[in-house]
Amino acid sequence: MKSLKKLLVIVDEESPTADSKAIKCAIRLAKRNGATIKLIDVIQAPPLAVKMYQGIMSATDLTELVREKRSNILDTLATSIREDSLDVSFEVLEGRQFIEVIKRVLIDEYDLIIKSAHPVKESFDSSDFHLIRKCPCPVWLIKESRFDPREDILACIDLTQEESEEGQQLNRLILDLAASLASMEGVSLHVLTCWSLYGESMFKNMPSLGVNNDKLESMLQTTGREKRQQLQDILSDYQKCSTFPHLIKGQATDCIPAFINSHEFSTVVMGTVGRTGLPGFLIGNTSETVLSRIDSSVITVKPDGFETPVRQ
Repeated sequence: MKSLKKLLVIVDEESPTADSKAIKCAIRLAKRNGATIKLIDVIQAPPLAVKMYQGIMSATDLTELVREKRSNILDTLATSIREDSLDVSFEVLEGRQFIEVIKRVLIDEYDLIIKSAHPVKESFDSSDFHLIRKCPCPVWLIKESRFDPREDILACIDLTQEESEEGQQLNRLILDLAASLASMEGVSLHVLTCWSLYGESMFKNMPSLGVNNDKLESMLQTTGREKRQQLQDILSDYQKCSTFPHLIKGQATDCIPAFINSHEFSTVVMGTVGRTGLPGFLIGNTSETVLSRIDSSVITVKPDGFETPVRQ
């Protein structure tokens, strides 16, 4: 497995158990990699609740009561996980969840965040999107109602990114992680990429440019062959697991969600792209559109050099 030695598991369910699919994933990863598990919960005292308890309990006492309750819950959960001889700790923080989680990632340098996605059909809720957009390490959002580790893994890569060193690196990060997960679970790795011919619609609609149908078809076939060979060359480094390439002509924002929603994958691994090194760098428009249209567990990966807008 690609270096995943420190796992951070967000636990925000009211009554979490070790039977949670997110927890089970963390346990399998920890056993496979000799990794530590940190359970974390973030509490936020609602302002209205403070007013309601005025004269009965102070805001500080109320927050401390909630913290103690959540600590006891995490303690019980950690104890049950430790029965598998794993190194498990826990912590309850206060503030906005994504901010406090990212601060902890920056301080302790976790390799992966694992979290049960909030139940939203064919997308993720705003709090989960905050993590996807701003967290520097990979984020695994698991849809508890649909996740089945026996199903195959899908990696989505962008061949146009191969034109830059940063893009090549991001594609390899995606494939390395997806291949490692497929190997761990004993399932197949599917790799999806989309392609299009630049200017195709212009050539079709402007015959005055001198590109007739035969010439356009020849250009399309040549481009398709080149993309297929490029994908095969990339995947030649991933022969240790059963790999199935999928090359689809069309726009990624349409083709990727349609492909994912018509197949059964345990997890989709995909990257987020943008301007590396700039604080506040957000998820790419293509990735965000795809994520808003799929109903699947996902791992999102940032390129090296990403700088989160969250500060310690």
